Amino acid sequence: MIADKTPNTTIYGISSGYAGIDNMIQGWQPGDLIVIASCPSFGKTALALSFLKHAAVDSGIRTLLLSLEAPENHIVFRLTRTYGEINLTNFIIDDTHSLSLTEICDKIRTFSVRDGVKLIGIDYIQLVFLEKQYHDNQDRNSAREQEMSEISKTLKSLAKECGVAIIVTCQFSPDIIRRKIRINGFYTSSLYDLKDSRCIGQYADIVMFLHRTSFIGMSNNMEESVNSEVIIVKNRDANIGTIKMKFLENVTRFEDVSLPSTELL
Repeated sequence: MIADKTPNTTIYGISSGYAGIDNMIQGWQPGDLIVIASCPSFGKTALALSFLKHAAVDSGIRTLLLSLEAPENHIVFRLTRTYGEINLTNFIIDDTHSLSLTEICDKIRTFSVRDGVKLIGIDYIQLVFLEKQYHDNQDRNSAREQEMSEISKTLKSLAKECGVAIIVTCQFSPDIIRRKIRINGFYTSSLYDLKDSRCIGQYADIVMFLHRTSFIGMSNNMEESVNSEVIIVKNRDANIGTIKMKFLENVTRFEDVSLPSTELL
């Protein structure tokens, strides 16, 4: 295992770069499938990039980003705006669009063997597709959850096969949050919130939800330094809980605020 340290935290695995998160998960382990889920524009890509950047730049670990949406120059610009001029020697970016699951598997096997990659990000999982023929859009939509089950199961198996940790971002609709607040007066995270991807929770080792507290009606109860939360709802049968975060919008960077409140499963 790779040992790494963040302030006041000793971990065994690849550090996330955040003491609060590392204190709970003890690092990304080989064979892990990690899911970062949020509504659009909440910062899931920024958080995933920060995990990859810390591994590649601060810990010297070879990382790979499969960016299915944004081009490489956009990713590099975001990293530079957030962290300044950094050495991206260990940070490999593949911005091939419209990758099938088979193509993703081939790339991960190649990069892990040829380049020694240990941490991989996929942004985002709903853009991965299977090479199947459908009669029409209705036929495809009805099969989407089954597709996502096959995709997540395959990625988990691939992580174990290649001895790498795979982080995937996942998007769900803000209407889910609005509906829960309207009915209950508050919002609590659930694996069922994952849009057409509930099966991901079955295969993932770690599932974390990223929330902006202002959107979910919590800002009045939070100190000014907190505007985001990372809620770990699944964690290898270990601790789950909430990590308070500060999101700096001008540089799209997350910062630690405090150690997490946890509960044992």
